[in-house]
Amino acid sequence: MTTSSVSPGVQRVPLPLPTDGLRAVDVYVLETDAGPTLVDAGWAIEGARDLLESALAALDHATRDITRFLVTHVHRDHDTQAVTVRREFGAHISTGLGTSRPSTSSTTPRHDAATRTSTPCAPRGPSTSPSSGAPSPPAPPPT
Repeated sequence: MTTSSVSPGVQRVPLPLPTDGLRAVDVYVLETDAGPTLVDAGWAIEGARDLLESALAALDHATRDITRFLVTHVHRDHDTQAVTVRREFGAHISTGLGTSRPSTSSTTPRHDAATRTSTPCAPRGPSTSPSSGAPSPPAPPPT
């Protein structure tokens, strides 16, 4: 799988999926002043990690340089590698408003929710307050 330029400062990196009907998940590397930001992260498997490290090296970066992940949704092919990198190097993970986390009571958890942070990317309507579980008021319309 090869990396391709989408536009200046944006690279598409297809990362393999081990047992899925799909061959790859696309991860996008955004060059920012703070360091690389990735849109999605891929599945936390050795082959995907190796390809991500190669793609970052071609951009003169290493995995430790990733500052943020913007996870489009919580599925193991989109978020588990972000959790792994966060544990290793402290990268921040942001998810969309209303994105639910996997249950921590599962007998086969995909990742440890206690080590994960989530920050809404943009307000899109009512949500649940993380502290109380009560509905939060809708965000005001943009001015």
